[in-house]
Amino acid sequence: MNKCKLEQMLLVFYYFPTGKNMTSKAGVGVLIGGLSLKPLLVDTRVSSCGTCEPYEKRGEEPPEHDCYRNWKGSATSMEQDIIVKGFNISVETHKLEYRFYIGDGDSSTYPQIRARCHYGHRVTKLHCANHVTVRLSDHLHTLLKKTKEYPVEARNALKTETESTLGQKQTRIERLVKGVRTAIRVCGENNDSVENLQKALQNAPFHAFGRHTNCGDWCPRKNSAVPDKDEVDTARKGGLFQAIQAHVDTLIQKSDSLVRNVTTNAAENFMSLAAKANGGKRIPNWKGGGYTWRIMSATINFSEGPGYHSAAMKEHAGLDDTPKLLKKFSNSRSSQWKRRRESREAEKAAGEPASKRGRRRMGAGHDNDYGPQAALTNEERKKLQEELEKERLELHPDMPEDALEAAKKKVLEHLERQVDTEEKRARLQGLTGQHKSADYRQVRYYALLPSSKFGKVVTRQPGTPCNSLVLDLVYPSVGDKKSVPMQYGIDHEQTAVEKYVHDCEVSEPVAECGLFINPKWPFLASTPDRLLGSEGLIEVKCIFPGTLASRGVHNFHSAASLKGKERKSMSICLEIVDGQLCFKRTHLYYYQIQGQLAITERQYCMAVVFTDSSLVDNWKGQKVEDFYVEKIERDDKFWQETMLPKLSRFYMDCMLVEICLRRKNRGIKCRDPDWIKPKKTKQQGQQQ
Repeated sequence: MNKCKLEQMLLVFYYFPTGKNMTSKAGVGVLIGGLSLKPLLVDTRVSSCGTCEPYEKRGEEPPEHDCYRNWKGSATSMEQDIIVKGFNISVETHKLEYRFYIGDGDSSTYPQIRARCHYGHRVTKLHCANHVTVRLSDHLHTLLKKTKEYPVEARNALKTETESTLGQKQTRIERLVKGVRTAIRVCGENNDSVENLQKALQNAPFHAFGRHTNCGDWCPRKNSAVPDKDEVDTARKGGLFQAIQAHVDTLIQKSDSLVRNVTTNAAENFMSLAAKANGGKRIPNWKGGGYTWRIMSATINFSEGPGYHSAAMKEHAGLDDTPKLLKKFSNSRSSQWKRRRESREAEKAAGEPASKRGRRRMGAGHDNDYGPQAALTNEERKKLQEELEKERLELHPDMPEDALEAAKKKVLEHLERQVDTEEKRARLQGLTGQHKSADYRQVRYYALLPSSKFGKVVTRQPGTPCNSLVLDLVYPSVGDKKSVPMQYGIDHEQTAVEKYVHDCEVSEPVAECGLFINPKWPFLASTPDRLLGSEGLIEVKCIFPGTLASRGVHNFHSAASLKGKERKSMSICLEIVDGQLCFKRTHLYYYQIQGQLAITERQYCMAVVFTDSSLVDNWKGQKVEDFYVEKIERDDKFWQETMLPKLSRFYMDCMLVEICLRRKNRGIKCRDPDWIKPKKTKQQGQQQ
């Protein structure tokens, strides 16, 4: 490690707790010096005592004894208390302040350090490079399981084994993860800049899928006699490659922390020794003092190495020399440890693959004592929510404004290129089957604003924060299981179209269509259900029969006649005007239809509303059946004056900003523009 790196790593500390996501009776926390690799603090928390508890159950006073119980909180908050204590006593114990803190991705401890340590605002968290790459591998394996969202060709390209330059078989997931880890390691060893690491990470997915155009001279595949198979275009199908890039973007956001190439390996080593001494938390050593003493034994083992028995024996017995038998045992352990280490280094130098690491078990659900707001009361959580949000933004700041403007311009240029020729627009319009088409999802992934969401954007209140709506638009959950009413609408769309054509004696041709994007507004998109002739559209709305039957109505006229809460909760797109049933002009569906007409530049839309309980399997209620059709003309004035200005402003100031910043990946709410001013609550008004 060079001098510059030594100065940077002068005060780095590791931790690794026990008791995560389980009701453990005991836990341990450790702080380890980044250079000395010696424990600076080891402490335990025990919430159970085998002597006290039997007497307490009987309501009696326990006898005098050495009680090791020192904790009454939850198991997940043990870690925070120990680590915060270590930071608070650092000046008193070691005459220094800890400035760098290496974490494993756990978000619960660092906010506590900043909030409860008097110099916590000066502590900087560095991410463990190993944990970051392991999480990347987890995310990539999760993408393989999304069989409904990504086509089989793209997923096969991700998991297919290829031969490395050393002759080893590797999947593209392994190539990508290894490439990312290597980039971090090389930048750390060469004391490289953050910009170079960001470029390497951006190129990593292309390198893994065989496109080496932007690779440096270090890449043996770039000018190889046997070219690497380029699978980038295959992986782009269904948006899989873009999803991979989104996960890599999360690492790029952390590049200023990852460029140092630091890990929590020392803490992992300590905890393996602690688990060995404790029997892996399976034996209730905490009932007496066994847990604490075993942790102290593991601490000596960590500090002194495999031959720690000799040092402990000499210190405890006051001997000048170690007994012969113990010395022989210690030397044997030390030699065995040395041989294993040399063997691992030799295998690594020879390019031998490392053994597969066990998959980590996922957490057992939400725990108030584990996360950014751990160990706080409900009232304190509310008060600190805004403060913690600001702290996260300080830790993971947004890109500079000039870089953001450049990124926004790049996105808009990409959208314009999608539809800059008649051939490209015709190809998009031919992507039929929006619910199943992989090509449709590939285009849709790039965060177009679809006409189905126009109503929510246009009718939103000026003071409503944009976070929830932007997340719904930028990160669509395409592969999630659909509700019963939604699935009913998808399944019976064709039935409704056929009934309209038959009952209304339609003579004009009816055709399926794909994605329409108007070059005037390349960020807006529409997918009409059908095209009708050369000037019309068909938009079908299938109302689930149970929606009507649950309110005691069995046709559209009765449903539109409902008043009060029942009418509002049903939100049907029809209403009664002058005694006649008509399409509701303030409903979200009306905004969708006007958006479709403007984008497709067609003159009218036949709105078809349909329901039929006979199409529902095992329907046991009273029959529900109705059918309604209305012709809706294009309203250019309504589009230009009411809809388009709000859609453009929302996309440019809210949605496009999140596309570039990806705040969600950093656990931060989407940025609200200046024109969104949340309304003050009554309590806030009284305080002023």
